[in-house]
Amino acid sequence: MSIFDGSNGRYSVRFAETVEPGETVELTEEVSRDATVERVTVRIYLGAELDLRVRPFVTESQSRRPLVVYQGKQYIDGDNDVYEFALSEPVAGGESIGVEVENRDGTNSYDFSMTATVDHDGGLNRAVSALFGGA
Repeated sequence: MSIFDGSNGRYSVRFAETVEPGETVELTEEVSRDATVERVTVRIYLGAELDLRVRPFVTESQSRRPLVVYQGKQYIDGDNDVYEFALSEPVAGGESIGVEVENRDGTNSYDFSMTATVDHDGGLNRAVSALFGGA
């Protein structure tokens, strides 16, 4: 996981990992103050052949809510694919952005990455502020 903290209140949280055969990994990053998740990009690298199941989420106390609305499969899968999701999902300070990735292949390891764009200035509020001469 890596973070680029931008001076304009917007930054990216990136998770990247190799998931071993038959394993499930969960990676999270706590948000320091109220924000919105504005975009999620998921990359599944060549070779996974639908064996990785990726589930981006936000924690709320002891539960989690998905960052993506699923139709059909309740996960993201692929093989050498990149998926971008535009959203505006609120996340409170102290909650976490995360991803759960399950490798259904019992023999091979596979790589993935997920990047979430976080905006502490509220996305729409920034546009309205700029329109009326604010920072």
